[in-house]
Amino acid sequence: MKNIFLAFTLSLTLSSCSSDPVKPNETAPVKKTEVKVEVPLVKVEKKPEPEIKANRYAELDAAIAASNDDKIRVSASELLLSNARDTRALNALAMYYYKNKQLGAANLLINKSLAVNPKSAATYNNLGLLELASDNKYEAVNAFRKALELDPENYFSAFNVASIYAQEKDYNKVIFSLEKAIKNDKADVNSLSNYGMALAATGKTQEASDTYEKILKNNPDHKSTMLNFSILMIEKQDKFKEGLDLINRLKFVGVPNESREVIKELEIKAKAGLK
Repeated sequence: MKNIFLAFTLSLTLSSCSSDPVKPNETAPVKKTEVKVEVPLVKVEKKPEPEIKANRYAELDAAIAASNDDKIRVSASELLLSNARDTRALNALAMYYYKNKQLGAANLLINKSLAVNPKSAATYNNLGLLELASDNKYEAVNAFRKALELDPENYFSAFNVASIYAQEKDYNKVIFSLEKAIKNDKADVNSLSNYGMALAATGKTQEASDTYEKILKNNPDHKSTMLNFSILMIEKQDKFKEGLDLINRLKFVGVPNESREVIKELEIKAKAGLK
């Protein structure tokens, strides 16, 4: 029996221009929660230009943190009116178009940003997302790897490329891509789940078990981890009772329709092993 469920996740990042007076983090994940608010226009003519730009960056940061798409669009557009080469604003507006499935506009803005700063890891990460959205996996992998080449600490790109490798069942590359993030305790729960699955698939049973236990300690209802851990215990470790207990937990929180047959097979094997 194979580990068939992958926790596939993509992480959006926005880039900043190193010449800007305000230097926010270059990579900032855009959360999924939408918060719609009405924002009044800012009368900028009464403030010195550095203060104006600082305020606009603050507004953009707040919009990103709230996943307020409308405000992201407005704030990024205002920044671009004063500087059409502002790479942070170009990336923010590109990701707005990406989330709204306007990939042509998003690609145009990302290419403009790369023309200004061809060494931005965050921009290459965003390019990877666009390539993936267009089902260009090879180009997406190249973009994510370029981001990591420019900035080995860009964990979002590591998560993204590892997710593609997980889909392709290239488990050694999943492990290699995530090792640094795991070591530095930077991996999110989905990436940890992919890492555990890759460890199990490559015969590193105890390391996989330790990884799954770590995930479930902090995320007890993570379904793909519960399923893959139960597979590991029943198929590889002969821990039939523990595996059944975990299956029962999974059934309690809700089994996805596509995993029902797998669950039945696991239950039959575990019960047979207990006799």
